[in-house]
Amino acid sequence: MPTLNPFKEALQKLAGRSPVGVDFSSSEWADVPLELRERALFSARTTNAAYLQDIKDRVEAILNPVTVERDGQPVTQGLDVATARTELKQILKSISYDPGDKAGTIEDLSSDARLNLVLRHNVQSSQGYGNYLQSQAEGVLDEWPAQELFRAESREEPRDWPTRWMQAGGQIFAGRMIALKSDPIWSEISRFGTPYAPLDYNSGMELRDVDRETAIELGLLQPGATVQRTVEEFNARLTASAADLSPELLDSLQQSFGDQVEIGDGVIRWKGGEGD
Repeated sequence: MPTLNPFKEALQKLAGRSPVGVDFSSSEWADVPLELRERALFSARTTNAAYLQDIKDRVEAILNPVTVERDGQPVTQGLDVATARTELKQILKSISYDPGDKAGTIEDLSSDARLNLVLRHNVQSSQGYGNYLQSQAEGVLDEWPAQELFRAESREEPRDWPTRWMQAGGQIFAGRMIALKSDPIWSEISRFGTPYAPLDYNSGMELRDVDRETAIELGLLQPGATVQRTVEEFNARLTASAADLSPELLDSLQQSFGDQVEIGDGVIRWKGGEGD
């Protein structure tokens, strides 16, 4: 299995996302076209764009540790989730954030559970995208054309991924959930519609590469066949169809995203802002 370092690509993904403060729930965000969700840094029921930028800054610091010299020796330093969480709590306190009767719950923006979720999800999403890009390189894709969904971390109440996998049309081989990297199942089983991990919030599931020989043995690939690359440049997907969206949602998107989007003629076009 190749060793990937998605450092540069992870930072590029994060840099291409603009903080968007909007009073959408998680389910309402799920109705926003993928092309816009992938271009926005958001959190459910979070309307303060400046605070979202504070989150983005700390996610970048976690992803991008720096090397300094100490006693004549290079030392790598980086922000960890616990420190970032403390700093964000202080920011929320400084802007007089009041969770009201939601204090201590996942809906409380200042709770440990919520901050851990937001920080870890954005870090993992950036890293997952970086891994996805690198795994689509021609040499890697030729030698490792498939991948496996497996449980990397236990959960008290694990989701039923095998059923989710089979309902999306996946095959299970001796208990292993494996498919070609070009298979649309990866986006179909993802809560976010993206073909890379994480595939759901707080998921303990990860992806790992499967070599050509195994893919052939399982009947997923014919000898000598190639696997089509599915990756597109992140900045290439800037438009989405508005045909299936309600007028109410389109109005909310226009008001929320402001001049970052252009809606008309049945199409939503991302115009973006700084960093695009």
